[in-house]
Amino acid sequence: MTAQNLSGRLSLSFEPNRGQVDRRVEFMARGPGYHLFLTSTEAVVVRRTGETVGEPAPLALTPPVVRPATDRVLRMQLVGAAPDATGEGRDPLPGRVNYLRGTDPSRWVTDVPTFGAVVYRRVYRGIDLVYYGDGGRLEYDFVVAPGADPSAIRLRFSGATSLALDGAGALRLETPAGVLHMPPPRVYQDEGGARRHVGGGYRLVGATDIAFTLDDYDRSLPLVISATTELI
Repeated sequence: MTAQNLSGRLSLSFEPNRGQVDRRVEFMARGPGYHLFLTSTEAVVVRRTGETVGEPAPLALTPPVVRPATDRVLRMQLVGAAPDATGEGRDPLPGRVNYLRGTDPSRWVTDVPTFGAVVYRRVYRGIDLVYYGDGGRLEYDFVVAPGADPSAIRLRFSGATSLALDGAGALRLETPAGVLHMPPPRVYQDEGGARRHVGGGYRLVGATDIAFTLDDYDRSLPLVISATTELI
């Protein structure tokens, strides 16, 4: 995994919440036409009415994070995840962010650091979750420690009107804000400096949940399950 953008587009920039938004949010980022808010158990994508894909979305500066009458919200919840997992910034970026609201300095939020990735450790037993991305794509890796059970990972999508797998194994989520496309996951292990790919895919569980299917792999080595989402 790398937070660098190999295609030449800007990487997502993650900010810790220092009072910019609702206190339940730990980290946030802006993509083209959407906001991303992270907690220990979910990632929330908010599309503001009137904003289009390709336009940078301004962050909400005051609670609530979501305006129910106008926003389009998609939640990716980690079913059964540890509620006390805490995010930490990784790959510090050179930029700092300041929010100067009004003329009262006591309400200003200044010198907020930015990061190229956010890691949540032990969201499931022996499994870390790393968020990163570039341009309109949000990417995230489940890093499975030797001996840990990847079948514990289960994602629930709230706010999608339908979930379906296409013939290539990609996941398509229809939402009021547009279509979310998730290509088949990339699954691999690193061994002796070489990367070995492992077969894997998505599996629908009911109408709202997905899990991962995996071919045999070496359980004595770490395993990475890497997924990508893109609003199209």
